[in-house]
Amino acid sequence: MSRRSKPAHYPSPETLATAESIARRITEAREAQGLTKAEVGRRLGITRFTVAAVERGNPSTSLGVYVAVGQVVGLRVGVGAVPHASTEDGR
Repeated sequence: MSRRSKPAHYPSPETLATAESIARRITEAREAQGLTKAEVGRRLGITRFTVAAVERGNPSTSLGVYVAVGQVVGLRVGVGAVPHASTEDGR
């Protein structure tokens, strides 16, 4: 059975920075509302460990989970699609 390997640069520094930035905002919003990770998880039917993965900025956690956790803590989490600097000139 063959395994798919990820590129050596995965996840990219930009991916990590984006995930960490979202994670910080989610953590701050959750704490400001006085919610625990377990409470957020219960509202979504996920574990507190999954909420913790979001708050660590784990890039393997699905975008849908980030969006759902964000909604529970009062944030709108989304992703914009803009050309990457290295692709703007068509290369």
